[in-house]
Amino acid sequence: MEAKKENETFKILSLDGGGIRGLFSISLLAKLEQEFNVKCTDIFDMFAGTSTGSIIALGLASGMTASEIQKFYQDIGPKIFTKKPSLWNILFAKHNANNLKRSLEQIFKQKTVQDVMNNNKYIIIPATNLSGPLVTRIFKTDYKKEFNEHNTYKLCDIALASSSAPTYFKTCGISKPNTDSKEYFCDGGLFANNPGVCAITEAVKHLQKNVKEIKMLSIPTESKFRKKADSKPRRGFLTGWGEELIETTLHATTQINNHIAEFILAENYFRAEPLGHIQNIKLDDANEKTLNTLVNIGHSTAVALKNSPFIQDIFKERITIEQNA
Repeated sequence: MEAKKENETFKILSLDGGGIRGLFSISLLAKLEQEFNVKCTDIFDMFAGTSTGSIIALGLASGMTASEIQKFYQDIGPKIFTKKPSLWNILFAKHNANNLKRSLEQIFKQKTVQDVMNNNKYIIIPATNLSGPLVTRIFKTDYKKEFNEHNTYKLCDIALASSSAPTYFKTCGISKPNTDSKEYFCDGGLFANNPGVCAITEAVKHLQKNVKEIKMLSIPTESKFRKKADSKPRRGFLTGWGEELIETTLHATTQINNHIAEFILAENYFRAEPLGHIQNIKLDDANEKTLNTLVNIGHSTAVALKNSPFIQDIFKERITIEQNA
């Protein structure tokens, strides 16, 4: 990969998981691309994303514009998150994983991690590995000789591995490249719904970046403060928790990773909080009204943030969309 100049700022984009609420994240970025006349792929050096964030991160890292990915979300959201009878929800995963798989194949086609490396970008994609002794798996580019595990993986398979949220989708089985074996994964949000700390660790440990050289834009899929929690005790199993168990788990991992990333990077860390209560939107609520709401909040948040010193500095021109055409 092309080496960066010494002391040049290393820019990381970190994207939280959050189901259809990822449409907020990509709409915010699409508006910022428009406002600054740049492509995110030319601005950031590393793209970290979990679950829905992995789809966005991989799309941007492979060269897509944010507006292209926004359109993809609006088109395929209702196809992925289809309604099913309540009895089905108790006995099986709530949504058909084949719809998600086909949609990811549609956007990424035959692209592999090698294509991201050829674009001189780094990726960090957490997934929960159910097949081996190491439960956590971070998919990344094989940019060192001793890294020889991930470059032949298809982007659609990695996104599927990171996005298979328990209860929403069945466990994801993807083929291990150059072998006849399969590995099984579920959502990376179970341990790193906010992948910022994973990205910082990679940059410092393996890329030998000084913390002071790193700037991170982190985009959540919920507001800083959630709605007041229900104080009633939970009775146990799914009858007491239901989908709230997953929401609570994702929020907990998001919160702790946010605190750690903020502590490490201090003023070089910026969390782009949505100007709207998108956490009240269910992870799989993909009706037309909800999609429009997420897009509008994403665009209005971008307009509100575009003049902040941090955003101005992050989106300083490197290569404009016209220059890159």
